[in-house]
Amino acid sequence: MAEAVLIDVFDIKLNSEFFCDPKCMLNVFKCADENYGNCTKCVYIMCSQMLGSERNGSQEETILKAAKNFQVLKHGFEVVWNSSKAAVLYSIKQKLDKADVNIVNIILPQSAVPAMDFYVDNLFTAVYRFEFKILEKMWKGDGANKSTLCQKALNNEEDVQHAQRDITKFLGSLQGLMGNLTILKSSLISDSIFIHGFTTREGGISYIATLSSLNLFSSSKRKDPKAVVTENLHRLAKAAGFHPDTYRPVKVDHANEVWIVGKQPEPDSYDGIVTNRKGITIAAPGADCIPLLFSDPLKKVCGAAHSDCKVKRLCKRKYVTIFLEHREYERKDYWTFNICTLLTIHFIPPFLIFSGWKGTLLGVAMATVNAMVAEYGCSLTDIVVVMGPSVGPCCFTLPQEDAKAFHAIDPKCVRLPDLPEPYIDIRRATRVLLERGGVLPQNIQDDSVADKSQNITLCTSCHPEKFFSNVRDGINFGTQICFITIKD
Repeated sequence: MAEAVLIDVFDIKLNSEFFCDPKCMLNVFKCADENYGNCTKCVYIMCSQMLGSERNGSQEETILKAAKNFQVLKHGFEVVWNSSKAAVLYSIKQKLDKADVNIVNIILPQSAVPAMDFYVDNLFTAVYRFEFKILEKMWKGDGANKSTLCQKALNNEEDVQHAQRDITKFLGSLQGLMGNLTILKSSLISDSIFIHGFTTREGGISYIATLSSLNLFSSSKRKDPKAVVTENLHRLAKAAGFHPDTYRPVKVDHANEVWIVGKQPEPDSYDGIVTNRKGITIAAPGADCIPLLFSDPLKKVCGAAHSDCKVKRLCKRKYVTIFLEHREYERKDYWTFNICTLLTIHFIPPFLIFSGWKGTLLGVAMATVNAMVAEYGCSLTDIVVVMGPSVGPCCFTLPQEDAKAFHAIDPKCVRLPDLPEPYIDIRRATRVLLERGGVLPQNIQDDSVADKSQNITLCTSCHPEKFFSNVRDGINFGTQICFITIKD
């Protein structure tokens, strides 16, 4: 597998020694050749360029003269210059992504390791594999004249703090991609009481095609690092009017647990969240799954939830029995969950119980509504529920066997049922469960609204210019969110 080598001479003093001392340069290339000569696809030399200074072409010429003697440089090299180390590494990351190279070997002095660790942790993800090769005493002064271990620790801490400021400043300077940041809003949620919205993919800085540009979720399986996602969130917060430090997204489990903010310890995972606290911005993700917002303008309570459309076979059972014990309902042998009113569904087909049942079918939406009623005294007739962009019945299919579970909720949830993989309307399933639970039909907003100009429940798969989609883009997909906060 192809690998890349990064040679870190970014420190100004190292810059000078590397280019001015032929022995130093040859020793570095020898180290790279001995360790990575047979597998390297590209070599990048990280250099500092002071603001206002000019690059010296003779430096590249010096490297060219040495290159002919080293296998590691046979495919060429590139010197990457900037006054910001974050900018240099981000530029190299873009080059690595274009070349589809994920294995990166960094040659650097010991003193640069703590800061480089921080840069890598924030500007890359676990998709990339890094190896550090330490050059002990390769440069004058590196590791030779440090006064004390305490001074080293202090310097390391200062280096990391500088790296944090460098990353924040650099990412903040980048221009937004794909146009201006756009927030979709519902006319059902009171603007005088709540700040709310559903994001699109426009206006962020993520550059990878399926993640561009306002991706709001960082995963070890994707290439968008947490520092980029944090910058995207900061831009959203500024546009929407909330503080990013108050942001509380759900911890998705594709189930139906609901966290009551301020009344319970935060669970390890949950798909719904409710609060009556001002200034806390609660949120839920969506990239085909339904992002849901809840509000009660009379009690000044809000909620957010993630209702999934992923299917996983668990068991075969003709029906599910739900027991009532001290406001706790239990489906024997599977899971326990807290809701407030009995959700009665007796006719689950004998084919499967699956995570869609735990999420959409069992009803994280209704579980969130019930939490608002039980914890804050909300009335069902006052609660508004808005479904955001999600995969539509035009694009979402399931095997016929799995589709029967949705057919049991409402036959209209399954389109072209005779196909091997019928089309499924997860939005209608969510509406039906909400209405059966007592939410007024006129207080539920989805794609059935009469005024299509007010429709924000657009199909994520059908609109690649506006939304991310797992169905359309595969595993390296981006994430949009819904968010809501109570105004001070």
